[in-house]
Amino acid sequence: MSAGDSRLSASRRKEELAAVTVRQLLGTHPWSQSAVVLAGDAGLDRRVGDVIALSLDSRVKADRISVDALVVFDGRSLVSDNYQVDMAIRAASEGGASAVVLCAQRTLVPLSAFKLSEKLRLPLILEPEGEVLRLAEGLRAIVKQPSVVRSDLLLLLLERLDSAGTAASLDRVFETIAACFPGPLALAGPDGSTILGDPAGVPQDWEEVRQVPIDVFEGDDVIVTRPLTLAPNEPVSYWLSVRLDTPTAAERSLASDLLLMSGWYVSSRMVQNRLQRERDARFRLGVLSAILDTAERAEAPLRRQLATLGWHVDGWCTGIILQVSGEADPLRVLMLTEELNRHLVESGLRGPLVERPDGWTFWLTESKEPTPERLSSLSARLQHAVEMVVERAPRLNIHAGLGRTYHGLNGLQASLSEAKEASVVAQAGGGRFGIQHIDALGVRRILLGWYASESFAAFASSLLAPVVDNDADGQLLTTLETYLDFESSATLTAASLGVHRNTVINRVERLRTLLTVDLDDPEERLAVQLACRVAKLKDGGDERLSRD
Repeated sequence: MSAGDSRLSASRRKEELAAVTVRQLLGTHPWSQSAVVLAGDAGLDRRVGDVIALSLDSRVKADRISVDALVVFDGRSLVSDNYQVDMAIRAASEGGASAVVLCAQRTLVPLSAFKLSEKLRLPLILEPEGEVLRLAEGLRAIVKQPSVVRSDLLLLLLERLDSAGTAASLDRVFETIAACFPGPLALAGPDGSTILGDPAGVPQDWEEVRQVPIDVFEGDDVIVTRPLTLAPNEPVSYWLSVRLDTPTAAERSLASDLLLMSGWYVSSRMVQNRLQRERDARFRLGVLSAILDTAERAEAPLRRQLATLGWHVDGWCTGIILQVSGEADPLRVLMLTEELNRHLVESGLRGPLVERPDGWTFWLTESKEPTPERLSSLSARLQHAVEMVVERAPRLNIHAGLGRTYHGLNGLQASLSEAKEASVVAQAGGGRFGIQHIDALGVRRILLGWYASESFAAFASSLLAPVVDNDADGQLLTTLETYLDFESSATLTAASLGVHRNTVINRVERLRTLLTVDLDDPEERLAVQLACRVAKLKDGGDERLSRD
């Protein structure tokens, strides 16, 4: 292809993006209430690249009509017994027109014109009340408008972002950007949750977007999406998306351009926010490490840091450890800190919240020793806060452990140590979230040593390896764990998994051939059950054992 052909092809693509269809034009304001499509409905989705006005007479020739033009004919001089309308339709068809608009009374349109329009699949539109030049001018402005609107909106976006300044917050930048979009705009996280903006801008089927960032069609609406990456070689974690109501190709193209430009600004603000959050998180984690490493009372430097953060350890302290699993990493923990803290505060839990790579450390400090009733409500309020976070993050699991209440700095250390033990047991119990108090562990605390033991983890990996190696979709391991949890009841297992009882029986028979243990032996069955728990715990909540 020559350079000239390339330029022509690019120009053609731009024309296609800028074009609207005959059907879309029919819904615009220049028409009167009396306008009607007489025939040629099959061609209503033809593109319209221009609008021209011509007199309806014998001089109408195809060479006067441009391709993709909507031709508006002045039919006021039309008489009922001639075939000028037929000639106009033929000329328009030969010239490659998109449609014919006839400004005349319906009684003056011969039946032959109806038939010819249907045959040629060329829409014949009657406008009995419109003034030819005014109608043509109004329609042409709409057809040619996309390029003007595109330039105006892009310039407006630049001007508003420049006015916002480099010190503007992410919320302020997003608010400025959203005002320039022709539909609901949203900044979505990796799980499809709305971080900023209008949730209506996020596609309902988020998995489709996660696989390949594309335009998503939902009925007459189109949701245009654009991925954001905050660092080189980092996977896509965020998306800008806007919902458009029955958009033209030009509107979709414009939305894509606006998202491209907006993405640069949003990404830069998010990078700034991340750097600030990472600095703050490192400082908080450093202070927490100092708290945990202090043998006696806090030294002066630590006391100054505690005062700077507004943290209190001189009182009755209750430690809480929150463990994350599933689709979780240190960055996601960092980004969820603000939301988790908000839900904790809303639940009446105010205290230091410190990010760790695998979750958060949190504690409450009170001047008086809390009553048993208050401690009981603490678990319920904590569960509510965790549940709210998990609800908005479908592929994230959070399990929390609570320690006993002790006094002072050393008491906080002991409480957090107990909370860590409780969180491990809570996580081993499975599910998307769970709360475990150290006092409620009972016999499960005895198992904690096994859960945390490297030797038992190695045993679990070896024991379950034949299942894992023959279990591409994880169904066998899930069935095994559920079957053992329900005391070898195929009926209860089937109900829990939502499958037929015979399916469970067939899977169990296959498991018996893969495993080197006897599932009918109580001791061996217990070992397998514990191995399943350790496998889940080792793999971060995923009900698959790591193959690494």
